[in-house]
Amino acid sequence: MAHVVTGLCQNCLDVSCVTDCPTECFYIPKNPDPETGLPLQLYINPDECVHCFKCVPLCPWEAIYPEEDLPEQLKAFSEVNARSLSEPALFENIRERPEDKPIPQPEAVEANKKHWGL
Repeated sequence: MAHVVTGLCQNCLDVSCVTDCPTECFYIPKNPDPETGLPLQLYINPDECVHCFKCVPLCPWEAIYPEEDLPEQLKAFSEVNARSLSEPALFENIRERPEDKPIPQPEAVEANKKHWGL
């Protein structure tokens, strides 16, 4: 089973979670567009993820889950992440932060979780 980046990551792009990935399985859409189902967020290619858990504690937004542990309201993100496998031309691999992002404060993380029904 792969890990899944959920909507808690949308518009974040803090790549702290990416830096220790041994397989470089994180991707970003070349042309993000929520209308086409490709929101601006990180994606994990399920075939490349080795389920090592290194990214989970590094994500400042707590947006990454093992696929089998996805909360019900976030399960659709498994298919969203799988698009990085099924439609690779829409994505590019990401290893570096595209812009400086401050680490979110705990109250911002909690507000984001509440937004997603967690």
